[in-house]
Amino acid sequence: MILTYSNVEFEDVRLSYPVWKEVKNQPKFKFGQLPILEIDDKVIAQTQVIARYLSRKFVYLPIDPDAALPIEELNTFIDSDISERQSLGGMFKDPEQKENYRHKYFTEHLPSKLTYLEEILQKNQTGYLVGDKMTLADFALVDFAQRMLYDKEWIKRTEPVLEKFPNTSDYLQKRFEDPKYKAYLEKKPK
Repeated sequence: MILTYSNVEFEDVRLSYPVWKEVKNQPKFKFGQLPILEIDDKVIAQTQVIARYLSRKFVYLPIDPDAALPIEELNTFIDSDISERQSLGGMFKDPEQKENYRHKYFTEHLPSKLTYLEEILQKNQTGYLVGDKMTLADFALVDFAQRMLYDKEWIKRTEPVLEKFPNTSDYLQKRFEDPKYKAYLEKKPK
């Protein structure tokens, strides 16, 4: 998403599981994991490291630590406290435990965390989380919303939650209507 917003040409290579099994021990896969970003002569691993690197490179994350601080805080809040917590539901093997966890996530955890974003968006009123343009934190929230909140598997659980957060809902709708976001979706492999 960051590369598309920055008008950078790139190749998005996806590996099937059989191909991945064959290549994952190659040195360029530093930790035997995906994703990686190959840029110039560098191979960068870890999703958050890649996102921060590109955000600094294309000025979605300031180099000045004081200016970057609120963006870094929100990025970690979205990635860890909201997104990662939702993903933990998949760790349960027992269907009843999995459903109980997910029910609690969507009825208690997610609304309590969205309250913070709602207040931030109400105070800022620029249409962005921090400042007046896209930042790493915005990319994190849009990515989470696209992968989780608006995913066909979760939409019935998230719609009643989002109705209670008009600033967050309006923010996401504006982001999804952005021509650069639409261009990103068009390029993204299915």
